[in-house]
Amino acid sequence: MRPASPGVSSISRSRSRVGTVAIGTFTLALVVVGLVASPSPSTVVQAGVGDSGVWVTSVAASAVGRVNTEVAELNVAVPMLNPRAEVVQSGSRVIIVDRDAGTATLLNPATARPGGSVALPAPSVGLVITGSDALITSQTDGRVWSVPLDAFGRSAVAPDPVFDLGPGAVVATTPVGGVIAVSPTTHELLRAEPGTSIAQADRAAVELPAGSGPLQLVATTTAWAVLETSASMLATPTGQVDLSDFTDGDVADVALQAAVDVEPEQSSASPVNSVLVSTRSSLLEIELGTGTVSVLDSGHDGVPVRPVVTGGCAFAAWGDGTSWQRCAGDPTAGVAGVLSGLEASDRPVFHTNSGRAVLNDSVSGRVWVTQSGNREIDSWAKLLARSNDAAGTSSGAVTVPIAVGPVGQLERIGVDHDSPSSGDSPSPPPAATLPPAVAATLPEPPSVSDAGPAHESPARPPVSEPVTAILQPETGTVSLSWAPFDGRGDPVRGYFTQSLGPGATTVESPCVLLPSGGVQTPRGGTVVDVGTWTSGSFEGIDLPGSSYGFIVWGYNGAGCTASDVVTVTPRAAPAAVTALDGEMIDVGTDYDYEITSIAPEASRYEVQRLDAAGGPAGDVAEISLAGSAAVPRALTGGPFGEVYSFRIRACNAQDEGAACGPWSDRAAPEESLTFEPADLNYSAETGTWTWSSLPQNGALPVKVRCGGGSDQSVASVSTSVSCQTGVARSRADSWLRIFVGSQSRVMP
Repeated sequence: MRPASPGVSSISRSRSRVGTVAIGTFTLALVVVGLVASPSPSTVVQAGVGDSGVWVTSVAASAVGRVNTEVAELNVAVPMLNPRAEVVQSGSRVIIVDRDAGTATLLNPATARPGGSVALPAPSVGLVITGSDALITSQTDGRVWSVPLDAFGRSAVAPDPVFDLGPGAVVATTPVGGVIAVSPTTHELLRAEPGTSIAQADRAAVELPAGSGPLQLVATTTAWAVLETSASMLATPTGQVDLSDFTDGDVADVALQAAVDVEPEQSSASPVNSVLVSTRSSLLEIELGTGTVSVLDSGHDGVPVRPVVTGGCAFAAWGDGTSWQRCAGDPTAGVAGVLSGLEASDRPVFHTNSGRAVLNDSVSGRVWVTQSGNREIDSWAKLLARSNDAAGTSSGAVTVPIAVGPVGQLERIGVDHDSPSSGDSPSPPPAATLPPAVAATLPEPPSVSDAGPAHESPARPPVSEPVTAILQPETGTVSLSWAPFDGRGDPVRGYFTQSLGPGATTVESPCVLLPSGGVQTPRGGTVVDVGTWTSGSFEGIDLPGSSYGFIVWGYNGAGCTASDVVTVTPRAAPAAVTALDGEMIDVGTDYDYEITSIAPEASRYEVQRLDAAGGPAGDVAEISLAGSAAVPRALTGGPFGEVYSFRIRACNAQDEGAACGPWSDRAAPEESLTFEPADLNYSAETGTWTWSSLPQNGALPVKVRCGGGSDQSVASVSTSVSCQTGVARSRADSWLRIFVGSQSRVMP
């Protein structure tokens, strides 16, 4: 799936509730919290899930997980709908970023369950956690949005960013939890410690190479560094440091330190004023106050990982399977290590939290615990395959720390998506509680024979939360996000997202709990089981002017509940061009057609040249009438000496879906002409103009005249490649006139 961002689509919420269906209780195990047997058989304790550990990812296992660095083991695994989801962590706050679905989900590390989602406001973003907010930065244009963590699932990201850093901007966090950013557009560095917003940040000039490429940024307790990798140039508060002598000519493999993890109360007492840079062969330390470069380690031959400093230790690693670390008490030269099992194709990164560090290859999921002698962990499959009945293990044995049932698969334990199971003692039939207008459109829910007096369960169906639907018009993707439904004493066991299709606002049949203890999926349109995640997405939402309806269903042991219908409407395409004004003008040394006004007004227009037969020729070009002349032939190409014919249509902006109206054919009133000869030169010593060829204007004849201005002379000698005035004179006192058909121009 592709990411979503808030466009200008019409977003509304219907006041009609689709319905709440109640039925007898059932059991569905989604997450089993690991238990460790205590000396007392009657006492069990949770296996430290709430301290968050260090979170890592695995594309191969399609999961994110938590590493307990104290015992060097993976003890939480959370299956993901998108295997390429990323994890961002700051202490106990963990956010899962799903770029394909266009959502960011706050994860509760104590339960390994989603705690609410927001739709990402742009297709390609970076996210950092600072204080109680998440800062989301567009990696395309540098816009920055601030989202309070307690707003995840409860409100949409504001359409207007809080700041605009410009293309190529990078945002990171400071050691005490503030934010630092660098803007290549303004050549400024902004730093805001906790309590100050980025809009009020302190600013400093930063010297960057012209046309700088991708940047890496790190903040120390007292300073900062920006690495422009393609130039091997490190910008610091005291100036630039040239690292080219240390890169062996391989500027592609240079990595600036990624994090300086210092406890806030220690930051002022233990200032850090140096940074680490890894090259393919060496580890460098740069003193930011003086620019002095020291080689800490060498002899490597692999792609470098961005080094980290955390818990008083510095860590580095390379793709050749070697590592380096230096902690208090270690030799000044540091300690070399080996990363067992690291393959040449792996691209690991360091993850840190609260003074602990692990190295994680996100594709394979392999993890090396650096502070435990690079101990390797790769137990994703084993952990995800754990049985969900860990609570029934004998008190005399140690059970699995935590296991999470598959999310996003329809065949979960206790789920029946087809029909009720037959049995000797069926449960009471489901009781539907739907609004009359909706209930009239639905078939009767399944029923079974009465097996005796009904037993009323104290449990109640969940209470829904508002759903936010954000349309990414350029991709036709809608991202849904919501806060966890209130299970009213019985936690929500899962969610279904439902796209009703264009023009539809009702369902064929609702989500229903079955007497067998399973759950029947809602029917109508497209339905996706998203497990316990509080986000989802749908593609193909691209029919201009059509309203698409979406519902989220949540269920617990007492029933299913539907959210209100939320709708989005892709913007309709503009109408055909009905009026177009233009004129022939001089554009430099050319005579060409300019468009001056078009109706109807649109965000942009597309134009394409027509050939002599009236068929489209060449590429489609985009024009805008805002602030500059629109000369379509200059954009689409085409020969001079002919009347420029073209077709044009009005279109929506790219971030509005880019839909276009029908084409309209147009033509300029006269031929487009060019007058300047190729390679035109003038010699003051001989008073001679020369050129390599005369301007090409089809079949139109071209003539040349030259002369002097002061004596008003006209040359008597002219060839196909020169024109002689016959007298030595300055260029200011000489002129050259080119005749094309009935038009002529004096060359500047």
